[in-house]
Amino acid sequence: AKSGSAGGQPTRIVKPVDGKYVLDFARADVARIDAVDLDLVLTLRPPGAPGVTVWAGRKADDPAAVAAARAAMQDETEDEYRRLLYVAMTRAAERLVIGGIQPGNRKEVRAHSWYDLIVSGLAASSLHVEEIETGHGPVKRYRREGAAAPEVAAATPVTERPALALPPWLRVAAPEPARREQVVRPSDPVDDNTHPANAQEQLQHRARALQRGNLVHRLLQSLPDVEPAQRRAAAEHFLGRARDARGWSADDRAALAGQVLALLDDPRFAAVFASHSRAEASIVGRLDRPGGGTVLVNGQIDRLVIAPGEVLIVDFKTNHNPPRTAADAPAAYLRQLALYRAVLVKIHPERAIRAALLWTELPEIMEISASALDANLASALA
Repeated sequence: AKSGSAGGQPTRIVKPVDGKYVLDFARADVARIDAVDLDLVLTLRPPGAPGVTVWAGRKADDPAAVAAARAAMQDETEDEYRRLLYVAMTRAAERLVIGGIQPGNRKEVRAHSWYDLIVSGLAASSLHVEEIETGHGPVKRYRREGAAAPEVAAATPVTERPALALPPWLRVAAPEPARREQVVRPSDPVDDNTHPANAQEQLQHRARALQRGNLVHRLLQSLPDVEPAQRRAAAEHFLGRARDARGWSADDRAALAGQVLALLDDPRFAAVFASHSRAEASIVGRLDRPGGGTVLVNGQIDRLVIAPGEVLIVDFKTNHNPPRTAADAPAAYLRQLALYRAVLVKIHPERAIRAALLWTELPEIMEISASALDANLASALA
């Protein structure tokens, strides 16, 4: 638990040897508890001392003072329970009707419930009692000796109700539920083992690779919008503050910045990072399944270039061991591009839609053929 106070008078926190946390508010004007993940709040009031708030754990672990406080709290709760019963019973003008409830999983009335307290009290009283049989079981009537019995209305005869006519649809098998639309998010991370990391690569290296991938994506998203003369300073400033670069040496950050800047300056990728291209372009579309139904595609394209006669989809990949040919590219990557392309075909039917993977570690751009994308789309929608 966290605690604080106002007025310059701190709240004292004491942790007894038995593991209970005790907060002493005696010296605090205002106390604030930000988070509590404990079982029970009790207040200890030793004679002649201010109250102390205790977060108690299991009852079996209570020290003597906490056990006494817990018992006192239970007594106060039961006193209030009985007070409310007294209020309810003393509001009756002529007669008091008492009906209890017995859950199906119990064979007796719950001890110390209102019903149990009333029955026990009446059984020990000197009131005259008579038992009346009804259609719902016996009913006990209590009254003073000599008091006239109240008039009882004649029982209403029970008549059989006619059978309820059931609607025809109740006996007809329910139709098959409509097939729920599948939502596909191609941008979600994939665990592809087609090109696993080198055998000597340890877990910390894998974590470092993931950090590197995040940083490269972020730099390739933002730096194209920065003036070329200012890109290195912007990259170094970002890497100096980025969470994924914490623990990186200055040389490592400078090397990464240099690699990304070289990629942006490479004339082979000029069209990818041209001024009319878009970074992190959101895309949503609905595709028809061959056997019926639809698939909702919801993703984000790393770089989208919309030219007068064509659209280019580019997805950045930071794999340490990238494939050398498109035939060896991981199927998950091809499926991702195929879904993007299928949605963009519906948005831009007048343009040719191309798709490519940009391997940042080579660096090299790998365009995927239309036939390969069509095959992977058919697999994704099957």
